[in-house]
Amino acid sequence: MDALEALDAASRCDLDAYSKPQLRQLVAKAHELAARATNEIDARGCAFPARLAPLVTQWLPLEDVGAALSSNKQWRATSEWAFQLVAARRGVAGAAGVPWRDVVRAAAAPRWTGEVLQRDTGHIIALGPDGAPDGEPTDGRELTMRGSKITGGYSDDSHLVARGTPLRLGRRRRWRLHMTRSDNVVDAVGFVITDPAQREILLEYHVNSSGGQYNRNDQQWSREIQLLECDEDGETGEEDLWAHDAQLELSVELTGEKFQRELAVVLADAEGRAIVGGTIDAAWTTDLFRSQFMDFARRCGWNDFRVALEDLCVAPFVRIYHDSTATVSRGSLAASTSPPRFSFPDGIGEE
Repeated sequence: MDALEALDAASRCDLDAYSKPQLRQLVAKAHELAARATNEIDARGCAFPARLAPLVTQWLPLEDVGAALSSNKQWRATSEWAFQLVAARRGVAGAAGVPWRDVVRAAAAPRWTGEVLQRDTGHIIALGPDGAPDGEPTDGRELTMRGSKITGGYSDDSHLVARGTPLRLGRRRRWRLHMTRSDNVVDAVGFVITDPAQREILLEYHVNSSGGQYNRNDQQWSREIQLLECDEDGETGEEDLWAHDAQLELSVELTGEKFQRELAVVLADAEGRAIVGGTIDAAWTTDLFRSQFMDFARRCGWNDFRVALEDLCVAPFVRIYHDSTATVSRGSLAASTSPPRFSFPDGIGEE
């Protein structure tokens, strides 16, 4: 009988026949054996799959690194190195004494990163540390940024984009938005689809807090979802879709087959009750979408137009004004499956 068979037989024996001193001796022997086995495992070289950890983790998307590092003990041992690599890839510097995983987690947290200043093209300008666009005049706007919270400007609307997330097929992206505004101010909440560097917008959809029309324009990249009819003064005669101080949950999911993609969108309150929901046709076979995608690829400087939606990023979008504020964080609730308030079955949202 070898050691494993003896150990298996001992683990099955009836312990009632042992006295307390004998049981304590048995526990001590078990701990000693476990410690010896652990030391032997640590002393031996890594098995072949474990040695692949540095090679594999350096190419994984950030969202998949955690699952890879949890696959076995040897892979977990490379976690500090992996997070340093991810931080370097993203250009994130770590402070002395701060673990790299905390540095990467803070850098990847949702926050406002850009403003759409070139409204005719949908070009995004990165926000500087003080909230002002890098290298761009502020036009006297009092635009301030405090982490994930941002305040609108006084001379014009602020069109703001948060940090993007890869648009993966079948994987729902969720964000929580805390929106505040004054009376008689109409703000908007929506989402954008951008290039991975978040410099150009392919599509932007938003719904106004009033539920009605706000600013009809011919911007090809921007789509306004109008839910309620407006009178000559732009009033709907109904209550706003969300309050002056509201917690909202936004979710976007890419679904469908290869050439018949759809975007499933839900804007809900903090309890998960849907405010706005529906599907948007984003099929390559749609003439308008295809021509817009080609223009988007040209603006991005891509010579190869064989780029799919799965190669792009999705991010929250808000339009705020005056003292309105918008705070972005990770979504925490699954959106309600209540009936949609809008649907675009024959295009990409044009009226």
